[in-house]
Amino acid sequence: ILNRKGIYFVRGSSPLCIYHFPKQGVIAYASTKEILEHALKEAGFFAYHKEIHIQPGEILHVNLHGQIQRDHFHLFTDWALPSASDIAAGSASWLHSPNAATGKNPTPIVYTTV
Repeated sequence: ILNRKGIYFVRGSSPLCIYHFPKQGVIAYASTKEILEHALKEAGFFAYHKEIHIQPGEILHVNLHGQIQRDHFHLFTDWALPSASDIAAGSASWLHSPNAATGKNPTPIVYTTV
């Protein structure tokens, strides 16, 4: 998310690689380091940079001066949100178990509660 105050990155369970080029005031990012480095090489962009590490479940804000603020959210791995009645009854334990029909783990999703 880009706004007039900087840029926000929100990382779920997928990879994310971020480079900050402080002298140029540039931030470059891609899903993996290999993809990012290949793109920078193809663009002929060779400059001193710092890698900004971001963990799953982390929100990162880089302001216009390159200062970083971090926040976190709870990362769930399931294909669907529990119903309000399951939460109220305390029976949402199926959230972290494989699909009974297929035996496979569900596709990860990310959500946060307020």
